[in-house]
Amino acid sequence: MSLELHNYSKASNGAPGVIEVRPYEPTESDVQMMGLAISAAAMAARAGDSPIGAVLIDPDKEVYVEETREFRDGNLFGHAELALIRRVQPKVGRDLGGCTMYSVAEPCYGCCYPIDKGGLKRLYVAALRSDVDFFTRKEPEMPSIFANSRRRLEVVSGLLLPEARKLFTSANRRHWGDNVDEDLVKEGA
Repeated sequence: MSLELHNYSKASNGAPGVIEVRPYEPTESDVQMMGLAISAAAMAARAGDSPIGAVLIDPDKEVYVEETREFRDGNLFGHAELALIRRVQPKVGRDLGGCTMYSVAEPCYGCCYPIDKGGLKRLYVAALRSDVDFFTRKEPEMPSIFANSRRRLEVVSGLLLPEARKLFTSANRRHWGDNVDEDLVKEGA
Protein backbone atom coordinates (compact mmCIF):
# COMPACT_ATOMS: atom_id res chain seq x y z
CA MET A 1 0.00 0.00 0.00
CA SER A 2 1.68 3.21 -1.14
CA LEU A 3 0.54 6.43 0.51
CA GLU A 4 1.45 10.07 0.08
CA LEU A 5 3.72 11.92 2.48
CA HIS A 6 3.24 15.70 2.34
CA ASN A 7 6.27 17.50 3.68
CA TYR A 8 5.32 21.05 4.69
CA SER A 9 8.43 23.20 4.95
CA LYS A 10 8.56 26.39 7.00
CA ALA A 11 6.85 29.48 5.64
CA SER A 12 8.94 32.64 5.72
CA ASN A 13 8.51 36.35 5.02
CA GLY A 14 4.84 35.91 4.18
CA ALA A 15 5.49 33.20 1.58
CA PRO A 16 3.89 29.81 2.18
CA GLY A 17 6.13 26.84 2.79
CA VAL A 18 6.84 24.45 -0.02
CA ILE A 19 4.84 21.24 -0.01
CA GLU A 20 6.83 18.28 -1.26
CA VAL A 21 4.76 15.16 -1.98
CA ARG A 22 6.36 11.75 -2.21
CA PRO A 23 5.29 8.11 -1.84
CA TYR A 24 5.31 6.57 1.63
CA GLU A 25 5.21 2.93 2.61
CA PRO A 26 3.54 2.47 6.00
CA THR A 27 5.11 0.32 8.67
CA GLU A 28 3.29 -2.40 10.57
CA SER A 29 3.23 -0.05 13.55
CA ASP A 30 1.61 2.71 11.42
CA VAL A 31 -1.19 0.35 10.44
CA GLN A 32 -1.64 -0.83 14.03
CA MET A 33 -1.84 2.74 15.42
CA MET A 34 -4.36 3.85 12.78
CA GLY A 35 -6.35 0.70 13.55
CA LEU A 36 -6.52 1.88 17.18
CA ALA A 37 -7.73 5.30 16.02
CA ILE A 38 -10.43 3.70 13.86
CA SER A 39 -11.54 1.52 16.79
CA ALA A 40 -11.86 4.64 18.97
CA ALA A 41 -13.83 6.35 16.18
CA ALA A 42 -16.18 3.38 15.95
CA MET A 43 -16.78 3.56 19.72
CA ALA A 44 -17.61 7.27 19.40
CA ALA A 45 -20.05 6.56 16.57
CA ARG A 46 -21.76 3.77 18.54
CA ALA A 47 -22.20 6.22 21.40
CA GLY A 48 -23.88 8.73 19.06
CA ASP A 49 -20.95 11.05 18.44
CA SER A 50 -18.95 11.91 15.34
CA PRO A 51 -16.91 8.91 14.17
CA ILE A 52 -13.53 10.42 14.95
CA GLY A 53 -10.73 8.83 16.94
CA ALA A 54 -7.05 9.60 17.29
CA VAL A 55 -3.84 8.17 18.74
CA LEU A 56 -0.80 10.08 19.96
CA ILE A 57 2.61 8.59 20.68
CA ASP A 58 4.83 10.65 22.97
CA PRO A 59 8.65 10.84 22.85
CA ASP A 60 8.88 7.93 25.33
CA LYS A 61 6.73 5.79 22.97
CA GLU A 62 3.75 5.87 25.37
CA VAL A 63 0.50 5.48 23.42
CA TYR A 64 -2.58 7.63 24.13
CA VAL A 65 -5.98 6.91 22.52
CA GLU A 66 -9.03 9.20 22.42
CA GLU A 67 -12.44 9.30 20.78
CA THR A 68 -14.43 12.44 20.00
CA ARG A 69 -16.92 13.34 22.71
CA GLU A 70 -18.15 16.66 21.32
CA PHE A 71 -21.88 15.90 21.18
CA ARG A 72 -22.13 13.50 24.14
CA ASP A 73 -20.42 15.96 26.45
CA GLY A 74 -21.80 19.12 24.81
CA ASN A 75 -18.20 20.32 24.59
CA LEU A 76 -16.95 22.30 21.61
CA PHE A 77 -13.42 21.19 22.52
CA GLY A 78 -14.36 17.50 22.69
CA HIS A 79 -12.41 16.54 19.56
CA ALA A 80 -10.13 13.52 19.90
CA GLU A 81 -7.04 15.40 18.69
CA LEU A 82 -7.48 18.20 21.25
CA ALA A 83 -8.12 15.70 24.04
CA LEU A 84 -4.86 13.93 23.20
CA ILE A 85 -2.87 17.15 23.25
CA ARG A 86 -4.38 18.06 26.61
CA ARG A 87 -3.51 14.62 28.00
CA VAL A 88 0.12 14.64 26.86
CA GLN A 89 0.96 18.28 27.66
CA PRO A 90 1.53 17.77 31.40
CA LYS A 91 4.24 15.26 30.48
CA VAL A 92 5.90 16.91 27.46
CA GLY A 93 4.98 20.57 27.93
CA ARG A 94 4.19 22.84 25.01
CA ASP A 95 6.66 21.15 22.63
CA LEU A 96 5.00 18.30 20.70
CA GLY A 97 8.04 17.92 18.41
CA GLY A 98 8.79 14.43 19.66
CA CYS A 99 5.19 13.25 19.21
CA THR A 100 3.36 11.52 16.37
CA MET A 101 -0.42 11.57 15.88
CA TYR A 102 -2.81 9.30 13.95
CA SER A 103 -6.27 10.70 13.16
CA VAL A 104 -9.14 9.00 11.35
CA ALA A 105 -10.08 12.23 9.55
CA GLU A 106 -8.36 15.41 8.49
CA PRO A 107 -8.29 17.61 11.60
CA CYS A 108 -10.45 20.72 11.68
CA TYR A 109 -9.02 24.21 12.03
CA GLY A 110 -9.40 24.16 15.82
CA CYS A 111 -7.36 20.95 16.04
CA CYS A 112 -4.78 21.98 13.42
CA TYR A 113 -3.85 25.12 15.34
CA PRO A 114 -2.40 23.38 18.45
CA ILE A 115 -0.89 20.64 16.24
CA ASP A 116 0.94 23.39 14.35
CA LYS A 117 1.85 25.59 17.32
CA GLY A 118 3.03 22.58 19.31
CA GLY A 119 5.36 21.55 16.50
CA LEU A 120 4.04 18.00 16.04
CA LYS A 121 6.57 15.95 14.07
CA ARG A 122 4.29 13.77 11.94
CA LEU A 123 0.54 13.42 11.47
CA TYR A 124 -1.08 10.38 9.85
CA VAL A 125 -4.59 10.89 8.45
CA ALA A 126 -6.82 8.08 7.20
CA ALA A 127 -9.27 10.29 5.27
CA LEU A 128 -8.87 13.78 3.94
CA ARG A 129 -12.01 15.87 3.50
CA SER A 130 -11.79 15.30 -0.25
CA ASP A 131 -11.91 11.53 0.39
CA VAL A 132 -15.25 11.72 2.21
CA ASP A 133 -16.98 14.84 0.92
CA PHE A 134 -20.34 14.01 2.52
CA PHE A 135 -18.74 13.88 5.96
CA THR A 136 -18.21 17.62 6.22
CA ARG A 137 -19.54 20.64 4.44
CA LYS A 138 -16.38 22.70 4.92
CA GLU A 139 -13.48 23.30 2.60
CA PRO A 140 -10.20 21.64 3.64
CA GLU A 141 -8.37 23.80 6.18
CA MET A 142 -5.37 21.65 7.04
CA PRO A 143 -3.25 22.32 3.90
CA SER A 144 -3.45 26.11 4.19
CA ILE A 145 -2.71 26.08 7.92
CA PHE A 146 0.32 23.85 7.62
CA ALA A 147 1.65 25.55 4.44
CA ASN A 148 1.58 28.88 6.31
CA SER A 149 3.31 27.56 9.43
CA ARG A 150 6.73 28.55 10.66
CA ARG A 151 7.30 24.91 11.58
CA ARG A 152 8.01 21.83 9.52
CA LEU A 153 5.43 19.03 9.57
CA GLU A 154 5.00 15.78 7.71
CA VAL A 155 1.49 14.54 6.93
CA VAL A 156 0.85 11.03 5.63
CA SER A 157 -2.61 10.65 4.13
CA GLY A 158 -4.66 7.63 3.09
CA LEU A 159 -3.57 5.18 5.82
CA LEU A 160 -6.44 2.66 6.15
CA LEU A 161 -8.64 4.87 3.96
CA PRO A 162 -11.02 2.02 2.94
CA GLU A 163 -11.68 1.21 6.60
CA ALA A 164 -12.24 4.89 7.42
CA ARG A 165 -14.66 5.32 4.48
CA LYS A 166 -16.60 2.25 5.61
CA LEU A 167 -16.89 3.70 9.11
CA PHE A 168 -18.00 7.11 7.82
CA THR A 169 -20.64 5.65 5.51
CA SER A 170 -22.09 3.50 8.29
CA ALA A 171 -21.87 6.08 11.09
CA ASN A 172 -25.05 7.68 12.33
CA ARG A 173 -25.22 11.41 11.53
CA ARG A 174 -28.30 12.11 13.73
CA HIS A 175 -26.88 15.31 15.18
CA TRP A 176 -27.05 17.08 11.80
CA GLY A 177 -30.84 16.77 11.74
CA ASP A 178 -31.24 16.68 7.97
CA ASN A 179 -31.92 14.03 5.35
CA VAL A 180 -29.24 14.95 2.81
CA ASP A 181 -26.46 13.06 4.52
CA GLU A 182 -28.71 10.13 5.42
CA ASP A 183 -29.50 9.76 1.72
CA LEU A 184 -25.81 9.81 0.83
CA VAL A 185 -25.06 7.16 3.44
CA LYS A 186 -27.89 4.95 2.08
CA GLU A 187 -26.45 5.34 -1.42
CA GLY A 188 -23.02 4.27 -0.16
CA ALA A 189 -21.34 7.66 -0.77
